[in-house]
Amino acid sequence: MEPAGGGLEPGETAAGAVVREVLEETGQHVDDVEFVDVMTQHWVGRSERGPEDYHAVRLVHTARCAQPTRPVVHDVGGSTSDARWVPLEDLDRVPVVASIPAALRVAGVPVPGTWPQS
Repeated sequence: MEPAGGGLEPGETAAGAVVREVLEETGQHVDDVEFVDVMTQHWVGRSERGPEDYHAVRLVHTARCAQPTRPVVHDVGGSTSDARWVPLEDLDRVPVVASIPAALRVAGVPVPGTWPQS
């Protein structure tokens, strides 16, 4: 599982992209978007397409969802195939990308004890 995310549209702010991407990928309306940190990841290896040199730059934000509803993916045919709410105490039982626990930590959210601390 990966968090909602994506690129910036021309002229769009990072906070505006958070609002748009969350809506497209989950159907949720968020506000009170706050920048938290920049996370980077560099990976060199092989993907199914062959050799790859991948460098990701993630802008971590928090946001408020005042009226959560059942998640619905609106960007059909995009990179998101499923969206769901997962209680924080259940996150260590769900397969997630490594950036999720790291992003939660930098945002000051306590994470499940079984997740690696680095």
